[in-house]
Amino acid sequence: MAAGPRCILRAARSGRSARSARTISFPRCRPLPRPAASLPVSCERVATLHAIAENRVSFVVAPARALINPLPTPSSFAGRALRIERGGSLPLEPFLERLVDLGYRCVDVVGSVGEWARRGGILDIFPCAEESPVRIELSGDVVESLRRFDPDSQRSVAPADSVVVLPVKEAPMNAPARRRLAQAVSAIVARSRFAGSGEGAAAEVSHGRWVALLSGEEFRGIEGCSGLSLEENSDLFDYLISAGEPLIVLDEPDRTQEELDASYAELASSREETGGPLPRPEELFLEPRRLSRSLARSRIRLEQLRVGESLDDVAVLCQPARNYAGRVPEWRRDIQQFRSADRRVVLLLNTPGTIDRTAELLAEAEIPYTVMPGAPGGKTSVGAPVFLMQGHLNHGFVLPEIGIVLLAERELYGEEPRPQTRKRRRGASFVSDFRDLRVGDYVVHVDHGIGRYEGLHRMGGAASHRDFMLVTYRDGDKLYVPIDRLDLVQKYSAPGGARPTPDKLGGTGWEKRRHKVKKAVKEIAEDLLRLYARRKAVQGQAFSPDTPWQKEFEDAFPYTLTPDQERAIREVKADMEVPRTMERLLCGDVGFGKTEIAMRAAFKAVQDGLQVAVLTPTTVLAFQHLNTFRERFAAFPVTVEMLSRFRSPAEQKEIIERVKAGGVDIVIGTHRLLSKDISFRRLGLLVLDEEQRFGVAQKERLKRIAEGVDTLAMTATPIPRTLQMSLAGVRDMSMIETPPLNRLSVQTNLVPYKRGLIAAAIRNEMRRGGQVYFVHNRVETVHAIAARIQEFVPEARVAVAHGQMARESLESVMLRFMKGEFDLLCSTTIIENGLDIPRVNTLFVNRADRFGLAQLYQLRGRIGRSDVRAYAYFIIPGRSAISPLARRRLLALQDFSELGSGFRLAAMDLEIRGGGEFLGARQHGHIADIGFDLYVQMLERAVKEAQGERVEEPVSAQVNLGVDIRLPESYVPEPSLRLAFYKRVSTAEDESELAAIRAELEDRFGELPKSGDNLLRLAALRLVAISIGAKSVDYTEGKVAVQFAEPPKLAPDRVVRFVQKTHGATLTPAGVLRVIPPAVPDRIEAARAVLTALAAHAA
Repeated sequence: MAAGPRCILRAARSGRSARSARTISFPRCRPLPRPAASLPVSCERVATLHAIAENRVSFVVAPARALINPLPTPSSFAGRALRIERGGSLPLEPFLERLVDLGYRCVDVVGSVGEWARRGGILDIFPCAEESPVRIELSGDVVESLRRFDPDSQRSVAPADSVVVLPVKEAPMNAPARRRLAQAVSAIVARSRFAGSGEGAAAEVSHGRWVALLSGEEFRGIEGCSGLSLEENSDLFDYLISAGEPLIVLDEPDRTQEELDASYAELASSREETGGPLPRPEELFLEPRRLSRSLARSRIRLEQLRVGESLDDVAVLCQPARNYAGRVPEWRRDIQQFRSADRRVVLLLNTPGTIDRTAELLAEAEIPYTVMPGAPGGKTSVGAPVFLMQGHLNHGFVLPEIGIVLLAERELYGEEPRPQTRKRRRGASFVSDFRDLRVGDYVVHVDHGIGRYEGLHRMGGAASHRDFMLVTYRDGDKLYVPIDRLDLVQKYSAPGGARPTPDKLGGTGWEKRRHKVKKAVKEIAEDLLRLYARRKAVQGQAFSPDTPWQKEFEDAFPYTLTPDQERAIREVKADMEVPRTMERLLCGDVGFGKTEIAMRAAFKAVQDGLQVAVLTPTTVLAFQHLNTFRERFAAFPVTVEMLSRFRSPAEQKEIIERVKAGGVDIVIGTHRLLSKDISFRRLGLLVLDEEQRFGVAQKERLKRIAEGVDTLAMTATPIPRTLQMSLAGVRDMSMIETPPLNRLSVQTNLVPYKRGLIAAAIRNEMRRGGQVYFVHNRVETVHAIAARIQEFVPEARVAVAHGQMARESLESVMLRFMKGEFDLLCSTTIIENGLDIPRVNTLFVNRADRFGLAQLYQLRGRIGRSDVRAYAYFIIPGRSAISPLARRRLLALQDFSELGSGFRLAAMDLEIRGGGEFLGARQHGHIADIGFDLYVQMLERAVKEAQGERVEEPVSAQVNLGVDIRLPESYVPEPSLRLAFYKRVSTAEDESELAAIRAELEDRFGELPKSGDNLLRLAALRLVAISIGAKSVDYTEGKVAVQFAEPPKLAPDRVVRFVQKTHGATLTPAGVLRVIPPAVPDRIEAARAVLTALAAHAA
């Protein structure tokens, strides 16, 4: 660092204060027995160490607890980063061995950080600390191509010149490190056995981890054991010193030391409470005195509370700047006031474009300003007390004693970065592409019914081979489905994971069921269309276009809208501004911003003098909405009230009278709003939150209220994309699939009920200034559980909430919890829907095995609603005490924890998709009869027919040319992946889709082998055959034989004329056309030439 600026380390007392000053961070790594640090945290630590080692960082921020874990020495760490360059040498086998040593996992398809996959000479890697994976194409040992690819689509997106592959974990996991770790673990296990400890579920879990390590396996959290595997340990200060003489800044020295002391004390306490074999603190952490000596080298100490006097003390009175969040009139007014008080104002703006924009806004208000040197653009008014500068800070400040106000761009205009658009995984739209199909799963053949998938089997003669899907039916009957006919097969899915009875191959049962369901879906489609037509015929309110007030209201939103939110808002406004009633369904994952869209729609209705009713399924959610709406509408003359049991009878009566008289603009309530004594002066908009939670009787009452009223229904229950398409035109839908900016996924853990673990997680959340939900869904014992938690963590402020409490008590508890007066809320599932408290970022669900998947998903959605990492702990008994179905649900939630994963969870359990909730419960039996995918296909056709569209029966053509058509195992090794490609090829609707599949295969796996090329060309030939109405195309005795389907697409007389004009062509009495093909060696090209000539002649 001597040649450049010295590196500054700010040791912050906590993770939250570290994040607030973030330049490059070094986050904490959670030691055992707590749940593991997430892989992104581990990678961030590794990336920071690498940046320090390469002199690429000037400012490092680390919470105190991030400093206690031992690190490998700088010299040993430096040799573990691998640099790959295009055109460089890369001997593959030694490189793969290095990847394993660096902690990377071999997988079939790379989708997450720390994974690699090899397919011949193509290697995919998702390097630690990289935003996207890379695809390396080798020619021998030379890197011929290096390109980044999209982990969702698996397609290359951009070339790369080089990439650095960093270790996934700080400590090495090579053979010597494993030997050291095994020796340490053996000692720990022996010590615990000698001591006689190790009882209970938690002890079993802990003991199992150590035994796994001894056998060479890994587990979640192994990075917390790094201190046991290092030959020589080091710390963060050693890395900084190796790069130059660092400047160490200590934030709140006394509290920082308290954090370090607490870390040692908590591990010691956990060892006692868990009772399992755990290492001593000195075996996992750096020696306390060593850290204290390093921290004592700090040159600058930051303290909020000044104690004593020192010649070196500098006291600065600093106040936070106000966050205007885009409210331009307010910050211009305040700037005028600052000028009047002789304060200098500095506006720190990120880009020249923002400087120009701000200058124009200041000029409009006749506020003189000066553009500082180095900030291009803008007009200049010399000597003005307002200065525009280019630069970046997250937050501004006010120094009242010296009369300076600094406002950052974020405070003037709100969040400046745009969110990254998350593309929906192809597998998210249910499993129709067979990506998740496994041997033993049930499938549905359109012609033969429900059977069991038994894998891919290769069959064929000496001249040709092809893969077949084997499906077994009742009595062991077998059906081999050619891979080019997989368009006739779907995976079987049904509500609740029901297991069907296989059909009898060749029996009549399947055809009878299919006919029954076809009749039923025709009825439901006609019912939907009649309802839709009635709504379209009702004259609605045409609301006014956006006004300046509407813009001011929307500009006050303190966050950046996601692209999906912006699109949904446009769609809702467009519906409201035409003279017909709106009925729009707004679908989005939990926490994706549906309420803000509803509030903007409500403002549009209120400014036209109409009333808004917001209907919620629970009292607690109504209370939450009341606070949210009142806060959002506070700057405008809008009256918001609530009707629920949180209001006394007298209060309810008074509110009802005001609603009737038009004195309430927005009324929020539960089913109380549906009572017969409620009437509106002029209702203009009805908002339904979690529509599917309302019963049949309530929905009937809703229909009467909503007659002629615009309706916006919101749900967090994802809808399959196929179902969404089938209902398009019947019900307008807006989908929100993009998570808010900086939103982190929830880390999900399955844990035993153990005092030490629960107490440690609660204290950890309290330490970072957060709150905790503890869900115990038994009203009769919830107080006892709360008392036990209070014993675990005596310093925690614990409250209880459940639906049987008196309204005054429940309202008081919820309000005080929202205000932060309690640390932990022990409750029933009353918190399940809609609560939005950003400070709550830890959730416990007791006996999670007793909950449904949808319920657990909704509960987990109550946390992780800010940019702070959230943790969900699903408490379960021993494995033998929970059912296999419950275990499957819980593992699904743990595996699918990323944002927007409701769509992927739905593929495992239709309950969360709510197919029956949107189509009516009576349809569940029909879905179970034929499977979800086929049901949706039939419904889509029925809707189109009910709308008057001409829908042709699906046509398929069988092509048998005796050529080898398959993707060899050596080309695509994973059977499920081969099956997914076979399904996509067989269902491709045009040649451009086939071209895209070809490009993807060659991008991911290299040049197509001959049999793979044949597969795609044969699929293209089948499309030509379908276009002319051919039922089958065969190659026999040197001729191409074409048999036509009924009714024929080609006029018979034209086919006859083709025969007459084509040498060697014949037409049999059975209607089979036989043609001698052109003299080409390739049968596929020969058959295509015949079909093309036939199509051209008959056109």
